[in-house]
Amino acid sequence: MNNSGSVSLMRKLVHLFILVFLYLILAFAFSEVQGQQTLEYVWPTDASKHLTSAFGEYRSRRFHAGIDIKTWGRVGYKVFATRPGYVWRISVSPYGYGKAIYLKLDTGEIAVYAHLSKFSEKIQKIVEAEQQRLGKYRINKYLQPGVLPVFQGEVIAYTGQTGIGAPHLHFEIRNSGNRPINPLLKGYQIPDHVNPIVKAVSISPLDALSEVNGDFQPVIVSPEAVGRGKYILKEPVTIWGNVGLAISCYDKGSSLLNGYGVYSLKLYIDDNLRFQYKYDKLSFKHNPMVQWERDYRLLRRRLGLFYKLYKEKHNTLTHYIPNKPYAGVFKSVVLDAYPAFQSKANLWKSARDDKANIKSKYTASKELDSQSGSLFPGLHEFNIEVADYFGNVSTVNGQLQVGATFNIQPVISEDSAGTIILNDILTYKLKTIEEVEVFLLTGNRWLPMAFEWTDNWTEIGGESPLAEFETWARGITLNNRSMNSSVLKFIARDQFGTPSYPFFYIPPTNKRFNDLPEVNVRRDFYDDYLRLEISSNSILREVPEVVSNPGRYDSMVVKIYQKDLNHYIGRIELDAISDQVHILNITTKNLAGEEVTVREQFNITKIPPLKTRRLISEDHNCRINFWLKSLYKPIYGRISIDTLSVRWDNDIVGEIYEVEPGDVPLKAGAIVHLRYPQDELIPEKLGVYYQKKAGKWEFIDNNINPESRTIWAKVFSLERFTLIRDEIPPEITQILPGNKQSIKTQTPRISAHVRDSLSGISSENEVVIHLDGRKLIAEYDPERHRIFYQTKQPLSQGRHEITVWAQDNSKNEALRKVEFWIE
Repeated sequence: MNNSGSVSLMRKLVHLFILVFLYLILAFAFSEVQGQQTLEYVWPTDASKHLTSAFGEYRSRRFHAGIDIKTWGRVGYKVFATRPGYVWRISVSPYGYGKAIYLKLDTGEIAVYAHLSKFSEKIQKIVEAEQQRLGKYRINKYLQPGVLPVFQGEVIAYTGQTGIGAPHLHFEIRNSGNRPINPLLKGYQIPDHVNPIVKAVSISPLDALSEVNGDFQPVIVSPEAVGRGKYILKEPVTIWGNVGLAISCYDKGSSLLNGYGVYSLKLYIDDNLRFQYKYDKLSFKHNPMVQWERDYRLLRRRLGLFYKLYKEKHNTLTHYIPNKPYAGVFKSVVLDAYPAFQSKANLWKSARDDKANIKSKYTASKELDSQSGSLFPGLHEFNIEVADYFGNVSTVNGQLQVGATFNIQPVISEDSAGTIILNDILTYKLKTIEEVEVFLLTGNRWLPMAFEWTDNWTEIGGESPLAEFETWARGITLNNRSMNSSVLKFIARDQFGTPSYPFFYIPPTNKRFNDLPEVNVRRDFYDDYLRLEISSNSILREVPEVVSNPGRYDSMVVKIYQKDLNHYIGRIELDAISDQVHILNITTKNLAGEEVTVREQFNITKIPPLKTRRLISEDHNCRINFWLKSLYKPIYGRISIDTLSVRWDNDIVGEIYEVEPGDVPLKAGAIVHLRYPQDELIPEKLGVYYQKKAGKWEFIDNNINPESRTIWAKVFSLERFTLIRDEIPPEITQILPGNKQSIKTQTPRISAHVRDSLSGISSENEVVIHLDGRKLIAEYDPERHRIFYQTKQPLSQGRHEITVWAQDNSKNEALRKVEFWIE
């Protein structure tokens, strides 16, 4: 080799060395950049950065395990691998997540993408090969590492609407143990400068000895907005016993109309943080706990979706602070009380003297109050904080008046001149009267009558078209020439500010309300008590007398309270009346003394957990079976037969049975057995149905037991059940290409609409398309009632035949054929 050749070779080696060196530098720099990128998580789609659902939202018997990303009602946006990893699982189904991809990330986490319209080409090939191998549309395939690696930001699929729901992308992040975590924890930034919206606050008595506003049912209050993210309850709510708060609220992103779930909730009482939780992670095994974390009773009664601000005993979730049963429950401190009436006049001075000592006692107990969770009588402030993930906070401020609502008995006299004098007010021992309000019924309104009660004298002032006010020792004197047509209402407050039940005074000369009353009784069942509500179309002479099981050894008088002029309430503990036919006698009198008696009869059966029990209807044609794991806690079951509902829309067989309680969560469900008539010729056409909110009947199942002559189904809630006969086959329409149609394309899209109006179609196996005698692996969309297949291999010119077959849950079959030509 000559010298020039050596120089040339050296130059080439130097150039090669420089190139390699530069390549290594660039590679190192690129790897550093990549390393920084892989520490982050790429947003999973280019559709938008707006949410339609948040992590931890309520779904039927489960939590929402991810976030839903808005795709503007369209499909086909790109879906990206959020980090490097590999395709671990591919799932294709007509239901649930539809088409879904599960990535194992380099962190060991799992990323889930659901409701996809299609996969990337390399993934689609594996899907189609698996479908061909199995001979069906639905697959669930797991892959080994290295089979389908993906890099960060790679397009792995496209958004869609397969499975359940409108077009959107469902996205999850799960840890290495397959437990969902909130994807927003991964540093995603989405536009959100909007405070959560608060709709209502509920205050619920939690047992038979508790009350809210002097009643035994939940109270729902709509707070007033007083600023951005600031709400107040304008009036205090009176509570006693064990009471729980819940809140109906939702979050919104910037510039979007739809709402979704909130991230965190906190409850303060008297500036002490009592209860809090947030949605950072979930566990699939705890999914049924969503029915304990939300107020299932209010939801089932169509009163709204409320987040509880306390922990139920049966709730096994652990994300609460403090994490213990009954955390967040307001428990009242019980004062010793005796059922002896005491006089306001006799106790007035002693109460005045003791008042300072009593209040000092409760002030000294504030520390105990905040530590134990118990609330002493009096006024307490509460505050609820609701926040989204990005720090937007809304607050609700309100007051709780702790104290048991009590009865009063004004001592009233009337002289010959028609003057009505309030001489005294009787109440229970340990109750002293601090305030008294008097109202006069004027038309349909109560006109407040202003006065000030002092120790020895009553000074009364104000204007009224019906009364002149005088001053009288220890009493109120109302000199009224028209009292023969009027009614007075008295409301008192005790030393802690708790209001009494109203007391109504009707002058003996009043002839206005002497009609014979029509009495209505409403029964409302709760966990361990029955609330009675008695109303009348006219004023009653006295509080109705209610006797439980009159004439029997277990007979008892039910305490009744007057809530309004012709409105009364009472409660009965269910343990005292279960496992029997129960009878209530309600006796009332009008002002003339005429008596009316109403008789109520119903069945109730106590069903404990960890036992096998049956609940049977009166006609023995409906039976509910409970097994060891059916229940979380005892329920008091009852079945009523509905003979009034209109039934001509469906072929209902037998009766409609309303099974209760429908507002108590079931743990592992129950079995409903409905007996069919002995002369029924085709029981396989019958099914167990339940009635949805809109009144439509929905098929559950149709298992046949010929020995007991019943159709049975497993259920996870107690509903209105009945048997319905379905002899109508599915309807097959809109087959494309159409019958006798000539087309030019050799790769046509083949589709049909398949709908069943009663028992429904159970799966894609019950809807089949054949093309020229060959079964197609077609995609079935049950929500939109369609099935379709895109041909891949060109069809030959000439005649072709499509056959669509469908079968519903009652084994009714439909078959349609069309023929078309390819030119």
